[in-house]
Amino acid sequence: MRPSGKTLAFSTVGLLHAVGCSLAYVSYHILSSLNQSSKLTDSNLVHVAIDLKNQYIGCILVLCLVSVSLYHQPTLGRLIRVLLKVDHNFPVMMQAIERTNPLETVANNGVWLRNVLLMLVLGVGVKAVLEISNCLMYIRDSGSPFSSNCLLLCIVPQTLCVISELQFVAYALLIRDRFRLLNRWLVQLQPHLARGREAAFESVRHLAHIHGQLLSAIGLLNRCFGVQNTILLLYQFVTLVELGYNTCMMSVRYAEANIQQGDSTEDFLETVYWIVWFLVEMFALCYASHTTVGEIIGATTTYLIILIQFDQSFNGD
Repeated sequence: MRPSGKTLAFSTVGLLHAVGCSLAYVSYHILSSLNQSSKLTDSNLVHVAIDLKNQYIGCILVLCLVSVSLYHQPTLGRLIRVLLKVDHNFPVMMQAIERTNPLETVANNGVWLRNVLLMLVLGVGVKAVLEISNCLMYIRDSGSPFSSNCLLLCIVPQTLCVISELQFVAYALLIRDRFRLLNRWLVQLQPHLARGREAAFESVRHLAHIHGQLLSAIGLLNRCFGVQNTILLLYQFVTLVELGYNTCMMSVRYAEANIQQGDSTEDFLETVYWIVWFLVEMFALCYASHTTVGEIIGATTTYLIILIQFDQSFNGD
């Protein structure tokens, strides 16, 4: 239930729409890839393996990410309900104590939404530019121009990857912001606890309840996005290995040619840009997890200090 009393539920029509679009894309992808595979003439087994991986990885990503997302819909619903309850309980925790700085104890969801939208535009925009300059599906150690097939076969799964990553990052940032609010509120509570105010002790009890809810939200977040993040990191790792191979082979051939080749240098740099961006995406996923864990540790440590002060005040020390 939401604080307003309305039941939180996912739309059946929306789920069917997602399934239908995914199946339509997968069908188109397989047919297009089969047609493209019939044109492969390279005798190098490494190149053939890379080409086949690049042609079908988008289809596999869409199937895996959509299937995992649908399976974890109930868990995501529980996570959202817990976060709504946390936001509902914050004013209850703070109502009995005068806030010295109200702005520091209110979640700024507008800033959070702005940051998520900026990351979405940046992620999709960068990948679109890289696809146009050097298509990831048809990337070779000699480079490949933009193809009309890339519009659906490459950009769609890459956009889905960005959205999947941002789902996890967005919820992790929400939880991190709530832990920060707890830390700020604990700082404002300390003078009241030192004076032995009963309202402050009651606020600590509410704080302990909210702290438990946030820990529960962390567990739900891991259950909801753990498999999804593993798929994304595995895909990024495999692609980084492939791109590293391409750049190494380009470097070897460029050194052996011993002449200036402008096109090869441009292709080499475009491949390096892909490597840099995949490293940025991997760092973003790991950083979101790290900062959330850091806030948990900070909140727990401060909470223990407050409990010690609470015990000392209660015993009259």
